[in-house]
Amino acid sequence: MLGLTLVLLESRVMIHTRHGVRTPLKPMPFMRDPQYNTPMICKQLKYDFQNNKSKQISHRQLKLNFDVKNAVTGSCYAGQLTDFGFEQHVKLSDEWNRLYEFSYVNLRSTRYPRVRISLLGQLDHIYSSTSAPQPVSVGSAGFESLYLQDCSYDKQFQAFVIKNLDYHIVELQDLRVRTNTPDFEWMDYADNFAPYKQQNVALPLPITQSDVDLTFQINTLFWRNLYKNQNEQFRKYYLKMTIGTHVTEILQFLRNPDSAFQINSGHDMTIQPLESILIVDGEFENGQVGFASFLNIEVESNGVKILFRGSDQEEGKYVNQRACGKIQCTVEEVEVLLKEYAIGFEERDRMCNTEFKE
Repeated sequence: MLGLTLVLLESRVMIHTRHGVRTPLKPMPFMRDPQYNTPMICKQLKYDFQNNKSKQISHRQLKLNFDVKNAVTGSCYAGQLTDFGFEQHVKLSDEWNRLYEFSYVNLRSTRYPRVRISLLGQLDHIYSSTSAPQPVSVGSAGFESLYLQDCSYDKQFQAFVIKNLDYHIVELQDLRVRTNTPDFEWMDYADNFAPYKQQNVALPLPITQSDVDLTFQINTLFWRNLYKNQNEQFRKYYLKMTIGTHVTEILQFLRNPDSAFQINSGHDMTIQPLESILIVDGEFENGQVGFASFLNIEVESNGVKILFRGSDQEEGKYVNQRACGKIQCTVEEVEVLLKEYAIGFEERDRMCNTEFKE
């Protein structure tokens, strides 16, 4: 429990969450061995998002109507939400129920199954089993504001960041040989190690603690230089491109007194740029936000506050904002800051198709 007081009924809240623990997107060979995949427990989940039918997940969190049609079948395929990851979001549901009072929730999710199933968990303690089905808006291809993909500039900038890191090539080659992963980069290893780290489960040999420490050290530097690059021009361009379309939506939320409560179920690439834009440097130093992290924008009559958690291994806290340097800023101060980053989808496409120049 976060141990915070309830937000008053007249307050408005926009929540952003990263999905729960998932399986690696590019699994190492040993991850496929049942002897070693302890954190990768995925029941034979079969969920039809159109008809709300499930053999494993039941009761009140199924009261959703997604505006997409596709089914999820399998057990621990690449990128699938684990049972632990789902329970992380059930716990978030309990926190939202404790922290906030609301009568209606506007729901948003990206199209990825791990993100939508995480959203199901978040509503576990919010809606009763007798509630009517709730609509969920899912961004369509080319018009997804919570997640950037298929962007040429993004790939070029990531390559630039990697080129300028102390990449520890000798150690990388050694790890590749020991784990039979010749095409892996440090960020691939970080993606494989993260579920173990977040669940406090030891990695099997031949992975050593030194491997883990160096992996996350480099991964942290990579994420910092993506979203908090010391070159202000690079930083601002990248933030506008990655999350600027959603910043436009945040501005609309701030200006609309009827937007009382909204949950945006997304990714690390949803929360990370918002953290860099909204929160003063130094509040979060871990580089990449963890699974089930969140960033909540709370709007009250006397101003705006941000409740932030970098991972489920820490408590959420109110943080100092870049808009005014304090925990609480006026709506006008936050709007002035956000306007610097707000763009539309056509502008984002143009930025993505621009060639990166050092």
